[in-house]
Amino acid sequence: MQSSSIEELASAVKICGESGDLAAARKIHARIIASSAALRQNLYISNLLIQMYGKCRCPSDAQRAFDAIARPNLFSYNILIQAYGSNGQEDQAQRVFDAMPYRNAVSWNTMITLNAQTGHLEQARSLLDSAAMAGAGSLVAITAMIAAYAQDGNLHEAQLLFDRSPIRNLFVWNAMIQALAVNGHFEEAKAMLQSMPEHDSVSWNSVLALHARLGQIDQAEAIFHQMPCPNLVSRNAMIATYAQAGHLEKAKALFDSSQERDPVSWNTMLQAYAQNGYLDQAKSFFDSMPAQDTVSCNSILSVLVAMDPSLDRAREFFESMDPQQRDHVSWNTMIQAYALSGNLDEAEALLARMDRPNLATFTAIIAAYSRHGLVDQVGEILRSLPRWDVVLGTVAVAAYAENGHLRDAKLTFDSMPEISVVSCNAMLVALSQAGLVEEAKFLFDSAPERDVRSGNTLVGAYAQAGCTEDASKAFHCMKERDPASWNILLTAFAQSGQLSNALEIYNEMPQRSLVSTNAMVAAFSQAGDVAAAKRLFDGMLERNAVSWNAMLTGYAQNGHNQEALELVKQMLLHGLEIDHVGGLCLLAACSDVGVLVAARSCFTSILMDHSVDWTREHYYSMINLLGRVGLVSEASQVMALIPGKYQNGAGWKALLTACKLHSNAAQGRLVAREAFVLDPQSSSSYALLATTLSC
Repeated sequence: MQSSSIEELASAVKICGESGDLAAARKIHARIIASSAALRQNLYISNLLIQMYGKCRCPSDAQRAFDAIARPNLFSYNILIQAYGSNGQEDQAQRVFDAMPYRNAVSWNTMITLNAQTGHLEQARSLLDSAAMAGAGSLVAITAMIAAYAQDGNLHEAQLLFDRSPIRNLFVWNAMIQALAVNGHFEEAKAMLQSMPEHDSVSWNSVLALHARLGQIDQAEAIFHQMPCPNLVSRNAMIATYAQAGHLEKAKALFDSSQERDPVSWNTMLQAYAQNGYLDQAKSFFDSMPAQDTVSCNSILSVLVAMDPSLDRAREFFESMDPQQRDHVSWNTMIQAYALSGNLDEAEALLARMDRPNLATFTAIIAAYSRHGLVDQVGEILRSLPRWDVVLGTVAVAAYAENGHLRDAKLTFDSMPEISVVSCNAMLVALSQAGLVEEAKFLFDSAPERDVRSGNTLVGAYAQAGCTEDASKAFHCMKERDPASWNILLTAFAQSGQLSNALEIYNEMPQRSLVSTNAMVAAFSQAGDVAAAKRLFDGMLERNAVSWNAMLTGYAQNGHNQEALELVKQMLLHGLEIDHVGGLCLLAACSDVGVLVAARSCFTSILMDHSVDWTREHYYSMINLLGRVGLVSEASQVMALIPGKYQNGAGWKALLTACKLHSNAAQGRLVAREAFVLDPQSSSSYALLATTLSC
C-alpha cells in the first residue's frame, strides 16, 4: 500500500473522529478490515481507529480496535486510556493502565489528570507520588493536581504541592494564581503575580479575571491597558467585564475595534446584550453573526424564552436547530421553561425525547413537580436514577418539605452521597416547618458547615414554636447576621407581645427595613399603644399592604373603629386594594361599631370591587354582625353564598345562637335542619334548638 493511500485513509479516519459520526466510523473501519493485510496491520492506522472510536463516544469499539493489534505500542495504550477516560469509564481506564507493560510520562499524566478532573483526589495524589518515584513526574501532572485541589476548595494542599515543586514553569505559576483567585484569596493572587519571574498572557488574563470577579472595573481596565500585548482572550475577558458591569457601550466599542474575533468574541457580546435585558438587540446581533454555534444558539434560545411567555417562538427555534447543535443546555432550557410556565405535559414530552438527560434536567422537573404538589413523581425520579448529586438531592428535600412529606425529606437527606450547606438548610427548614425544634437544633449543631441562613432558620424555628428566649440565644450566638436575622427576632418578640424586647432589637438594628418597621407597628398595636403605632406609621417613607394592614389591625383590635374606617378610605385614595387581612379588619370594625349600612357596603365592596378571595372568616364575620342585630334571614342568605369547601356546622350554630338571642323559633327550625345535615352528631345544635323553641 502506498504511503499516499495510507495518508488519505488516515485523513478520513480523523474526519470521522472529529465529526463524532459513529455510523461513518464503523463504515470506514469495515472498509479497512476488508482491504489488504498490510493495511489491517498498520499500527498508525490502528491507533487512529482507537482514537476515532473514543471521540465517537464508543470506547467498546476502541477496545476491539486495540485488541486487533498484534503488538500495541505505548501510544496504543495511552489513547485507549484516553478513550475510556473521556467517556466516563474511569475503572476501565485504570484497568488498561494497570495492564501496561511499561509506562511513560504521558501514561502517568493521563491517569493523574483523569482522576483529578473526576474528583478522585486521593487516587490522583497516589499516582502523582508513584510517578515521581518512577522518575516520570512532570509539571503537567502537578499543574492538573493544583487545579483539582483548587476546584475542591483544598487550597492548603494546592499550596503545599506548589511549594514542594522543584521546578515551576508558567503553567504551574498560573495554576496557583488561578487557585487563589477562584477561592477568594485575591490579595494573595495579586502578590503571587508580582513575584512571578516572568508573565505570559495567561498570567495577565488571570489577574484581569480576578478584578472582574471582584467587580473592580477600573482596576481591570487598568490591567488591560498595561498588558504588553493583549490577545484575543484578554479582549474577550474585557468585553465580558464591561458587560458584567452593565457598560454595554464600552463592550460594543471594544468588540467593534477588535481586528480579530473568534466565536467566543461573538458569543460574549451576544450574552452581554441578553444578560443586560437588551433582548431585541440580542436577537438582531444573533442574526448578524457570521456563524452560529451551539453556545450562541443556546443564548438566543434563552432570549426567546424571556421575550415570549407562550414559548412558541422559543420552541420554533429549538425545533429548527441542527440536532447536532442541541446539547443538554438546549434541552434543559426548553424543559425548564415549560416547567416554570406550568406546562408539565410539554416538559415531560421533551424529556421523553431527550437523549440521555442529565441531573440538571431531572432537577428542573423535580422543582416543577414540587410546585404542582406531585410528590409521588419526585419519588419515581429519585428511584430511577443510579446516582444523584447534591443539587438534585437538595431540590428533592425541599420538594418533599414544601409539600408536608417530612419523612421522605429526611430519607432523601440521609441518602445523599454528600451534603452541602444548602442541603442542610433545606432540611433545617423542613424540620422547622414541622415544629421539630430539637431535631432542627441537633442538625444545626452537627452540620459540617453553616451560613447565615442556617442561623436564621434556627432562630425562626424557635420563634415559630413560641420559644423567644431560645430564639434570642440562637440569634446572639450567630457569628454573622444579615437584615433577615434581625427581622426574624424582632417579629418573634412583636408577635409574642414582648414590646420592650422588640423595641430594644429595633433600636439596635444596624439597618432597618420596611419589614422591621411593619413589625414594630404591629408590636405597638398588639400592646395597645395605638398612638405610638400611628406615629411610626406616619413617619414611614415607604409603605406596602402589610404596613396598612398592621395599622388597620391595631385600630380594629383596640376599638378604634371610626379611625379604622377612615384609614381604609386613605388606603383606597393611595390606590391600594383591600386584601384578605384588610377585609377582615374592616368587617370587624363595622361589626363593633354596629354600623350596619357600612358593614353591608363593606361586604359588597370587598366581594365585588376588590380582588379578594373570600374565606370562611369573611363570611362568618358578616353572619355574626347580621345575627347580632336580629337580621337572621339576611344572615341565612349570606350563609347560602358560602362555597361548599367553607361550609361547616359552626356557621349554622352561629345563626342558631342569633335565633335564640332574638327568640326567632321559626327561623331557628330552618337553620337547625342545615346544621344537623352538616354535623348530625352535634349535641350543641340540639341544645341551642331546644332553648330557641322554648323562648
